[in-house]
Amino acid sequence: MEKVIFEEVATGQPLPLLSFHLSRDDVISFHHTVGNRRHDFVSPVMVLAIAMSKMTEVMPLPFSTLHVGQQLAWYSPVLIDDHLNGQFILRNRRHSENSIFHYFDLEISKSGKLIADGKITLQTEA
Repeated sequence: MEKVIFEEVATGQPLPLLSFHLSRDDVISFHHTVGNRRHDFVSPVMVLAIAMSKMTEVMPLPFSTLHVGQQLAWYSPVLIDDHLNGQFILRNRRHSENSIFHYFDLEISKSGKLIADGKITLQTEA
């Protein structure tokens, strides 16, 4: 897949559709890493982390980038072995004195059905 240049993404521009699979091994590894002894469910934080990881594969972020927030609404549970799609769209950028805030909308779907949506905020140096 062709790389997207972070600084060149325009307001309203969708990034390439991302696809990912949540295998049992991935779920167990995630829960082990965060110290959770239960391995029989998919954490919403795990879904967000994988979606953002996939985003950075197609759109590498500047070194100074911070993930400063997210707000997601979930409409359906995510199950082990689900195949998901993630769609990021740049909503806007706001400049402050020393920083630029980049606001992305995110939709996560399964088999064409929306299961979560919300906003992700990234911060870079101005």
